[in-house]
Amino acid sequence: MKKLFKEGSIYFLSTFLVNAGAYLLLPIYTKYLSPEQYGILSLVTVFGSIVATLMQMGLQGAVSRFYYDYKDDERELKSYISTIFYFLIGFNLLFLILLLLFGNNIFHIFIKNEAVSFYPFGFTVLFTTFFTLFSIVPLTLFRVRNQPFLYASFEIGRFVISAAFSIYFIVFANGLALGKLRGDFIGAVSLAVLFVTILILKKDIIFDFDYKKLKASLFYSFPLLPHLVLGMLVAGSDRIIIEKFRPLSDVGIYAIGYSLGSIMNVIVCSINSAQSPWFFETAKNHPDAKEVFRKFVTVYIIVVGGICLLGILYSKDIITYMLPPAYKNSSKIVPMILFAYLIQGLYYVVANSLFYAKKTVYFPFISAVSAAVNIGLNILLIPIFGITAAAVIFVLANVISFSATYVISRKAYPVDYEVKTNIYLLAIILSAIFCILINDTKIRISVSIMFLALFSYVSIKFINANWKLEALDTKISKLFNRG
Repeated sequence: MKKLFKEGSIYFLSTFLVNAGAYLLLPIYTKYLSPEQYGILSLVTVFGSIVATLMQMGLQGAVSRFYYDYKDDERELKSYISTIFYFLIGFNLLFLILLLLFGNNIFHIFIKNEAVSFYPFGFTVLFTTFFTLFSIVPLTLFRVRNQPFLYASFEIGRFVISAAFSIYFIVFANGLALGKLRGDFIGAVSLAVLFVTILILKKDIIFDFDYKKLKASLFYSFPLLPHLVLGMLVAGSDRIIIEKFRPLSDVGIYAIGYSLGSIMNVIVCSINSAQSPWFFETAKNHPDAKEVFRKFVTVYIIVVGGICLLGILYSKDIITYMLPPAYKNSSKIVPMILFAYLIQGLYYVVANSLFYAKKTVYFPFISAVSAAVNIGLNILLIPIFGITAAAVIFVLANVISFSATYVISRKAYPVDYEVKTNIYLLAIILSAIFCILINDTKIRISVSIMFLALFSYVSIKFINANWKLEALDTKISKLFNRG
């Protein structure tokens, strides 16, 4: 777990720096972009994310898995990398042409508002998505080769380039929402050039294309594609549906709250970047792997859940000082998005059991149920309860995905997790969400301290039971008994 912690720390730090920078830019964006403009940006970003998922076809997951099958044979590994890279670029170049020809009709299936047109919004995001494909194979190789510094350097570089041009277009060129999209496009093109250069110089790609290797990867990844698309719909359909029933400004307010809550997504994805290769290697080579995973999940909830709890308790105060008054209602959204992504992080953890057992066929069904619940309830409840309903439903959809995956993983690769302790910790975090209803600052601070103390007590009890910290546990117990 030391190796996991070291690499995970680098992934987390780089992703934290990128997203901390993005969050620091929010006051600038919200100063120059009205809630309506931010709503446009959010809707187009959702469209781009769905297209990106289709273009990637889940092949980054296949590269992560099949790399270990070929890594001991340099010639076969280069053949595999080349095959996947050429296929991704060649196939999606044709796909891009089709989207440019018929994109206007497809775009307006998702977005009806006349203020959001395919040209230039959809057009720009399609080209950005295509050039992002050049990073899929190199970034995946950095991860599986345990090269977190390289991964971090390129991710930070892409952000700096995109952010610099976005600020220029928004602040100095009055580019509004389109200015941000243009900045992202320049960042994607810049990194595409660098990644192709690296692949050539390191001789990771050769003039070879192996249909059998591609077929095996597609067979592995294709069952994941509906799952990934449906997962993206779960994450983005809320804003699409809000646009259908509520003002465009509500989309912008919800999007800001969603963006701030997505800091938890940043954290869980950063950990997952290191945790997935570690899981496969540990499951294959460690004699007591399941015991390691049992402890890991609870430690994961303690560390990541603790961060989530802090975010839930103090997000309202942060938003008050950080954003203009026009965006203040986003404080009702942030705590629920934080918790939803914490649950999604746990889903990533237990889903690795299915990946390792090569039982990916279950994922589309899990995602289909989650998406149906999400979209159906959003259509039913957003017209009545507005953006708050969308946040609550997002939590529910993630709970369904996690619960179903957990049940199935128990059969594919059973691990005896600390269920009782895990439920206690998650219940404390979930209960803390109700602090958003407390307007009195002093009372809210007092209640927050109570939640933090309770969470710490349960955490220390688990740590003591597994690593024998009797002295610390005794002091904590006396403190609570005295209280």
